[in-house]
Amino acid sequence: MSDRTPHEGRALITALVGIRGIACTWVVLNHFRFVLYDLFPATRPLDWWLAGANVGMEIFFPLSGFIISYMYADRIAAKGSYGDYLLKRFARIYPVFIVTTLAVAALVVAAAIANVTLNSTGTRFTPISFACNLVLLGGALPGCPAWNPPAWSVSMEMLAYVTFPATAWLLVRLRTPRSATIAAIAWLLAGTSAMMAFRVVDDAWASPGMALLRITTEFVAGAMLWKAWSLAGQPRSLQWDVFAVGIVVFTLVVLRFLPPEDSVGLILTPLLAFLVVACASASGPVKWLLSTRVVMFGGQISYSLYMVHFLVLIVVGKVLPWQQFATASLLVRAGLMSFYILSCFAIAVVCYLWLEEPARRAIHRTADRQAIRRAARLDRYSNGRAMSAADESKDAARD
Repeated sequence: MSDRTPHEGRALITALVGIRGIACTWVVLNHFRFVLYDLFPATRPLDWWLAGANVGMEIFFPLSGFIISYMYADRIAAKGSYGDYLLKRFARIYPVFIVTTLAVAALVVAAAIANVTLNSTGTRFTPISFACNLVLLGGALPGCPAWNPPAWSVSMEMLAYVTFPATAWLLVRLRTPRSATIAAIAWLLAGTSAMMAFRVVDDAWASPGMALLRITTEFVAGAMLWKAWSLAGQPRSLQWDVFAVGIVVFTLVVLRFLPPEDSVGLILTPLLAFLVVACASASGPVKWLLSTRVVMFGGQISYSLYMVHFLVLIVVGKVLPWQQFATASLLVRAGLMSFYILSCFAIAVVCYLWLEEPARRAIHRTADRQAIRRAARLDRYSNGRAMSAADESKDAARD
């Protein structure tokens, strides 16, 4: 497989698509871990690893900052079309976001009609929070939680997209690999310290304040690391494979000896940001693994998977409660667990092929047609003014 493929005017770094798929799968398993423990109590010793997926977003956010900077920083800094950039970001996230949010709304209405109680009905599913969700503010404001719980990060991503010109302005001022790397390290250390301090007074991983700290620290750090990587000539070598493996091993060791979901795990944030650079620069086994067809496809459907898996969890929790099968045969329990997980991936594939990609392409085509019409109108206006000026010159010459 080629190392890169065309994507929105820039070559796509395939290894970074692959790592996104692996990180997303880790998060999905994290959310299904209590199902796993009820069906297979012997798996509880794995909680250190499954619960450790709470730091998975500490991969996603710097990865997003790295990729967005790679695709758009130069164009935004050169006063490119901010509107075109925002439209492409909107096309990338909003279709799946709004469909999954409306799907949750449909479940809430159906549950009310059937007199079935959903978790957090009194606090999460309110008209005000629904309105916030429609405009990508779910999870970003106090009292407005995301109706589809994983979607809080989408609101944070959109905030990072909207404010990206400020990040691009900062990147222009980093002129050497050394200065960009030092800036990224300093930013990561300061941001990580702030996040750990904030959790002393608010231990929620996705509260508005914590979410803002996470996206600000990690997205911007990812952008700075892209700048360092770009200024260094986008290096590739086996040393980066070793570095990537070392980060993964160290992360697993740290998670093994930390209390589950402890905020101390945030100390891994700087290393996980550098994991993005290591994967982008790998040229050996790590690059090969992350660029295989299966892992790449997992990365391509990762956004859809991330957005639909909690819907599956909500539905099966009510329609096919796993607690009722806790004493069933091993074969039945294994089949049920496989059904839950495979349903997530199957629905994600359908969502990606029939919604995410078609909607993105349709929005792009519409935007391109509108851009062509605007250019044509501008040409006609310019030509009309030129002709008027020419006529005035002729009249002046006759006079």
